[in-house]
Amino acid sequence: MNHPAIILIASLLPLSALASFDPIELPTDVSRVIVLETPEPTPVDADLLDYPAHLVYRITPEYPRELKARGIMGYVEVEIVVDTIGRVCKAEVIKADYPDFAEAALRATREWIFEPALIEGLPVAVKVTVPFRFIIPSLLAQR
Repeated sequence: MNHPAIILIASLLPLSALASFDPIELPTDVSRVIVLETPEPTPVDADLLDYPAHLVYRITPEYPRELKARGIMGYVEVEIVVDTIGRVCKAEVIKADYPDFAEAALRATREWIFEPALIEGLPVAVKVTVPFRFIIPSLLAQR
C-alpha cells in the first residue's frame, strides 16, 4: 500500500535515516513535516450533469435550544460543494434568519454524504443549495 504522506515525510529525512524508517510510524521530529492540502474542486454547472449528486446520508440539524424555548422559527439556505467522492468539502450560509439556525444547518450539512454527480460516467464536483426550515409543529397548529 502506498502512503503518500509518509513518503513525503521520509523524503525530508537524511538518507541514513531511511534505512531504519518504519513506514507506519511518523518521525518524532515533526518540525520538518509539510502538510499538503487538497485544493477545493471546481464545481461544474448543474446543467451539464448526466446524474445529479444524490444524498445518501443525512443528519438533521439540531434545533437551537434557546430559540426553540422562545418559540422562534426560521429559515436558512446553505450552499454546499459536493466533491468527486461525495463529501461536502465546502458549506456556506447564503441566507439565515438567526445565526444559531445557520450554525446548526452548517454543522449538519458538513456531515452529509452523497453519491457524486456524474458527467459521462465520471464523478464531478457540484454546488447544491439546501433550504432548511426550523419549525415548531405545536406552534404552527395554534395559528
